[in-house]
Amino acid sequence: MSKRKDQQIAEAFRALGHPVRLQIVRILQDEGACFAGEITRRLPVVASTASQHFKILREAGLINDAVDGPHRYYSVDKQALRELKRWVSKL
Repeated sequence: MSKRKDQQIAEAFRALGHPVRLQIVRILQDEGACFAGEITRRLPVVASTASQHFKILREAGLINDAVDGPHRYYSVDKQALRELKRWVSKL
């Protein structure tokens, strides 16, 4: 595996290393694409903190975002999660 790929995987695991971010990924896996406000209402944090968690997950390549008018919605990056699963299965 390349050094770059190792770095990407490490970043993904770092991003998943917080319970709120795990909850966000689980919500997106269960619900599909959701508006940020819908997800935030289900989290034990305020909107500004949730926004930081979304940013970390997005930068790690685990979730995607899109804008629909004044709203932002998120979805899980299924390919990224498949790669993590494949990597873990090789351990």
